[in-house]
Amino acid sequence: MNALLFAQAPASGSSLVPTILMFGGVFAIMYFLLIRPQQKQMKQQQAMLSTLRKGDEVVLQSGIWGKIHTIEEKVVWLEFSNGTKVKVEKVAIVRRIEIPSSVPVEEEK
Repeated sequence: MNALLFAQAPASGSSLVPTILMFGGVFAIMYFLLIRPQQKQMKQQQAMLSTLRKGDEVVLQSGIWGKIHTIEEKVVWLEFSNGTKVKVEKVAIVRRIEIPSSVPVEEEK
């Protein structure tokens, strides 16, 4: 009976290297497809939040548009078109709206 158990045991000398390479490859793929892009997006979001100024028009995660009235450390007061002011977390701001400063004038013929 002991002879059957020893006969079925696989050779364990060379099976560890391919397993380690496989896990390393999976980790590398996960890093470049998931982790790295997420870190890049977080850096861009932090840079955008640090450059916000009074008067900037922004969009919140909920889709609400507003104009920055006051900026505090972690909180922003937004003003809406009817003069309503709302206190929101700074991290709720998704993007800044770029409004062109001048509209091109069509030339007359």
